[in-house]
Amino acid sequence: MPYDYLYGPVQMRADKHRLIQPLFIGSVAKVNGKDVNYYAEGTGYGWKTDLRLDAAQASLPTTCRMEVPR
Repeated sequence: MPYDYLYGPVQMRADKHRLIQPLFIGSVAKVNGKDVNYYAEGTGYGWKTDLRLDAAQASLPTTCRMEVPR
């Protein structure tokens, strides 16, 4: 079940109903007006995106064999 979300396309994995979505790796840095524009709670520091992986890159194969109880 694919659909568009705030940060890009996501998909519900049919085999075990997991949401596959982009993965963001970030760090806290001083607001500089380039890659960090918004600060958290008046600190002068905010989140900087260091790496973004598409959902397909972040997804791993599954070995789940769970059966839904009837």
